[in-house]
Amino acid sequence: MKKPQNSIDLALQGEEIRSLEDFYQALDRRVSLPEYFGRNLDALWDFLSTDLSTPLNIRWLHSEISQFYMGDQFRKLVDLFEQLKHNRDDFHFLLE
Repeated sequence: MKKPQNSIDLALQGEEIRSLEDFYQALDRRVSLPEYFGRNLDALWDFLSTDLSTPLNIRWLHSEISQFYMGDQFRKLVDLFEQLKHNRDDFHFLLE
């Protein structure tokens, strides 16, 4: 994963991320989500695609555990990341 300078690195542990709410909490701890953040995928898209100006690198370790617990939510989140990669050159994510 290419790492831009002055980027935010978010390392997620699959055993700790079992829901979208768990993901939002982990993201909030790292980037301090705004109070108005709606805690849904549309709000996440808006935040990551326009509000967050700093490059972001997400590394999701043991992502298969999260996938098991999150089911369709996991797929939708990964789809959002894939779309974001095409819109932001400074966004990177890696599932391990």
